[in-house]
Order: sequence, then C-alpha cells, then structure tokens
Amino acid sequence: MYLDQVALKPPASLTITIRNKNMQLIVDEYISMSFADFNQKKNGFINKLCAIMIKWKEEGRAVKYVRMDNVPENFKFIQSPMDKNGN
Repeated sequence: MYLDQVALKPPASLTITIRNKNMQLIVDEYISMSFADFNQKKNGFINKLCAIMIKWKEEGRAVKYVRMDNVPENFKFIQSPMDKNGN
C-alpha cells in the first residue's frame, strides 16, 4: 500500500476557496486499486484509514507493508492506536 497526500490550491486568478483541500491517495498495489479521500485537515485521513485497514484485516486481506513520505502526518498515523471504528 502506498500513501500520499497533496494540498489542492486554486489558480491565483480565481477567487474561490476549496473546503476540503487536502487529498489523500491510497494505492493498493496487490489488488490494483486506488482510493482518494478529501479532508479539511492534513491529518484527517488517519481515522478513516485505520478503519479501512482493520476491515481488510478482518476480511483476511491484512496490509503487510505501507509506503509513505517522511512527513509529520504520516508519523501520527504510525503511532495511532487503532480500534474497530478507526478511533
């Protein structure tokens, strides 16, 4: 599984705001699928991703490896305890 995120910004010529400007991309190479999620905060993906990974584990598709960038939000994900609700 690969994790990445990007902050979306509108062009300077436009006067719009993006409410959920942080996009997280999850790529599962094993099943050849990708998932995108949009959040207001950079660390907004942590609880949702934990819930997804727990569900996959219960279905017998546990994630063995997670590749991600060296950024603070990802370290919060690594250190976060997971319960069945992703909390």
